[in-house]
Amino acid sequence: MIKKITLSFIFVFMAYIVINGFTKNALTNSSGAPVQANPSMGGYTGSPGDGMDCRTSCHNNAKKAVTGWITSDIPGTGFVPSTLYHITLTAKSPGQTHFGFQVSPTDALGNPKGNIQVAGTEISNTIIVSSAGTSNQKFLTHKLNGTTGFTSTHTWTFNWTAPAPSVVGDVYFYAAFVAGSSTSTDSTFTTSMLVHRDGSSVYEISPENPIGLMIFPNPVSDDFNVLFSISNRSNIKVLLYDVKGKPITTLMDREIATGNYSYNYTLKGLVSSGVYFLTVKLNDKIYSKKIFVN
Repeated sequence: MIKKITLSFIFVFMAYIVINGFTKNALTNSSGAPVQANPSMGGYTGSPGDGMDCRTSCHNNAKKAVTGWITSDIPGTGFVPSTLYHITLTAKSPGQTHFGFQVSPTDALGNPKGNIQVAGTEISNTIIVSSAGTSNQKFLTHKLNGTTGFTSTHTWTFNWTAPAPSVVGDVYFYAAFVAGSSTSTDSTFTTSMLVHRDGSSVYEISPENPIGLMIFPNPVSDDFNVLFSISNRSNIKVLLYDVKGKPITTLMDREIATGNYSYNYTLKGLVSSGVYFLTVKLNDKIYSKKIFVN
């Protein structure tokens, strides 16, 4: 009887070690790293929208912040809306042979921005996962057969199409990595990459200017006038951005009736000399003009 109990205990103990060791290493799930159960959340990239990373959810070792693990062909001047770019992820951990990752392009609050596409050569290595109950393409993650094959480093690539012209602002690529081996507990690494929108592309959004958007005087010293006309009752926002696409202030946000409009605004004490963009968002359309401030 004692022998049977001892053997049963050993069997259970060994099974626990095997299962725990397997689930704690970088292999995670064959369909990719897990998504959170809460539909409003996403994965474990460390983004503000996730609030968690790989160590929070599955892995034991202390995490380390790293730099240079995300690279891209996005130019220094910033991304152009609706343009395809190539993103490369490189995990580095001396002597390790198993690697995993999650990456998510978001705004500063963690909302997904742009569209992720699996690169042709990575179709067997990576997979796109959406938040539970959505199709928001929340993050990209490794698959089982994409985590091995190299020692000390592993690289993944994917394609990212920048947000449409109507979406303005910076994009953050948040990523969490794990690196380990089949016989040791994984280490977790976190990083992020900030990319700005190409400021010149704001001006190219609507060169046809069907609302007759005008700004005068321009260049501006302090006060200026904004003129436009609309043919239907509409929701309208008038916003000011810097050349990197960063919002400075909202000048108007309300519903207005059909008609011709002229509004006076002041920039005194709000901005320094330079080039800015005044943008009018009219329902699902966007129109912009450069402002030169003395």
